[in-house]
Amino acid sequence: MMRQVYIPAICFLLLSMVRVALSDDIYFAGSPIPLKNCQIEQIAAGQLVYFDRQGRRHRRTLDEIDALTFDELPQLAKAEKALRENEDQAALLSYLQALLNTQQEMHRLWLHIRLNHYHDLRGQYIEAAAHAVSAFMIQDDAYWRKLEPVSEVKMTTYPALHEAFHLLQQADREIISGELASVVDRMFTAVRIMYEQRSADYTGHPLAVGSTISGYRKDDIRDGRLQKVDHSLQTVEPPSPETSTPPMTTRGKRLSPREVDALLDAGEFPLALTACRHIARNPGERDLSHFLRQYGWALKETDHPEEAAIMLTRCMVLYPETEHATWCTITLATIYNETYVQPDTTRRLLQRALEQAKSQQHQELIQLAQNKLQLLEK
Repeated sequence: MMRQVYIPAICFLLLSMVRVALSDDIYFAGSPIPLKNCQIEQIAAGQLVYFDRQGRRHRRTLDEIDALTFDELPQLAKAEKALRENEDQAALLSYLQALLNTQQEMHRLWLHIRLNHYHDLRGQYIEAAAHAVSAFMIQDDAYWRKLEPVSEVKMTTYPALHEAFHLLQQADREIISGELASVVDRMFTAVRIMYEQRSADYTGHPLAVGSTISGYRKDDIRDGRLQKVDHSLQTVEPPSPETSTPPMTTRGKRLSPREVDALLDAGEFPLALTACRHIARNPGERDLSHFLRQYGWALKETDHPEEAAIMLTRCMVLYPETEHATWCTITLATIYNETYVQPDTTRRLLQRALEQAKSQQHQELIQLAQNKLQLLEK
């Protein structure tokens, strides 16, 4: 009698465990429909390893991934949903809460990657650097040099600088990879200068190392509040679009999207890059998918392939249904072919771009993707 009760109970428990294990979701670039009920096993060296619902093991590059959600972290799914709906502050709060609610190394690595991209895209170099170096210390692999922020270094709050300074100081002692060490040195130099300036006028209580994330107090994050308390004589709140100083170019005025396009079409890539770097401080109401395309193009043509790949990938990940994302996918494939010499990844990117272009009925992009695929096969 006991045996009859015991065996079904064990079976039920095992089935429950399988359902829990196979409940992660993967959003691939170019597709709004996630691969559901899979098990993400590993993120390492720019690759994702996972099991599908049939138990088959797969390996894909992170460049092919738009987003991930983990069953154990409902806050991450909430953050991704908020980001898709352009609710930036809600997305940031959920990302930070997810980071506080996990101790799993893989989860923490992915969250630092997402937060690094979030801050860098918004022109917040210091905060982005803190998350980049946090990822470095979780996984000391040269691939993560891609996380070096490309936005302009500018002043931020003392808590954010304090956090980044001490994380970089720790990484300076721990990072072994030569390529990552060089990135840490560059970020540390930039942050240290800002930190020393800010420390001189900080009038608040001493901050405990590790008490903040992205410059926000952990207690406030747990309570659902995002409030930066600075206690400094200087103000660092970002100016409103109406009162901010417009990005300067060679003509001394803010360039419109059309004017940046004109520079790119004319081959004036250094001037276009200068304009994009200034615009990145405060994009305002611009179409960000268009801007990321412009920024990526300017970087590629001025011999900054790694930075270009970051901008192009961000457009693919954040705005996958746009024609700009399709163009960025094709251009990223070119970088993987010419700079990284990875024909398999190049082919996958071009095939994805071709499918996207066909769904958008964009004949020029269809032809461009087909031509590049044909050249690749020769």
